[in-house]
This record gives sequence, C-alpha cells and structure tokens, in this order.
Amino acid sequence: MLNFLYTRRKRIAQILGGHGLYATVGWFFDNPFYIYVLAVYGPLRGGLIMTTLSLVISAAFMIVYNHTKIDWLGMNVVEKIKNDGHRWTERLESRSALVRIIAFVPVQIFHFIIWSLKKGDAVAFFVLSIFEDPFITMVYLRHGSFEEIRRREWRIFLSSVVVSNGYWIVRNTAIIEVFRYFWRAAIG
Repeated sequence: MLNFLYTRRKRIAQILGGHGLYATVGWFFDNPFYIYVLAVYGPLRGGLIMTTLSLVISAAFMIVYNHTKIDWLGMNVVEKIKNDGHRWTERLESRSALVRIIAFVPVQIFHFIIWSLKKGDAVAFFVLSIFEDPFITMVYLRHGSFEEIRRREWRIFLSSVVVSNGYWIVRNTAIIEVFRYFWRAAIG
C-alpha cells in the first residue's frame, strides 16, 4: 500500500513539475515575448525569429519528453477528459451565475477542444496547433508512444510549427495594431 501511495505521489509530482515548467515557458514565450519581438521586428522578420525559436524550444521539449519516457504531460489523462470532460463542465455550469459568467468562454473553448479531439487526428492537429503548440500536437498524435520519433511524426511536428506560428503571428500582430491604434488615439 505504501509503495502504491509513493508511486502515485511521484507520478503526480512528475506531471506537475514537467507540465508546470512547460506551461511557464509557453506562457512567457507566447504572450509577452512573442508580442515584443513582433512589435520590434515586424510580422515578417519577427515572425521568422519566433518561428525558429518555437521550433527549437518545442523540439527540445519533445526530445526530452521522448527520451525520459515519462508522460509528464498526462496524455493518458487527455483520453479521460475526452470521455468525461462534458460532465466536469456541467458541474461548473450548475454553480452561481457569477461562476457561469466567468467560466463561459473557457468552458466553450474546452468543449470545442474536446469536440475536435473526438473528430479525429486531422481536426485535432489544427485545433491543438492553434490552442497548444507543436510539441503537444505531436505528442498527442503519437497516441502515447515513446518509440523513436519517425519521419511521419517529424512532418507532423514541422507542419504544426508552421500552422501554430502562422496563427500566433496573425493574432499577435492584430493585438499590436489594435494597441497602437488606441495609443495613437489617446495621445493625439
């Protein structure tokens, strides 16, 4: 019994540690850093810089993830979420009006992602490339495999780099331009 508890606690620590590091790096990369580089260098040169950095960082995460053979992303959990996710959000939606209002957009995105994962690999590829990153997309489409990364998986990864960064370049350029418009309107 103690061995089971130790193993379970160790597994939870691995998932929290690995996913925590990944999420922290991803948030800083996707938000302040990506926007800053695009604002300074423009969508073409800045986009090329960020796409290259994204490729390197995602490939590093992917290689470490595959080499350690530890599912610190909890991809097994994703299968459970695909099956039980709607029930989880139903409980959230049964809360107070304030909770429902605050949770409305995240719940809708969550439902969309679950729907897309159930539709098959092609739809999951595009949705994960936009809402996550190439590393997550490739790991998900490997369906839990830790074998050597094959050519097909590298193609998936590289295609996801292009789709993901195309989305982030357009999204962040729009944010920058909206900010600049309001900034100019406010100061002059």
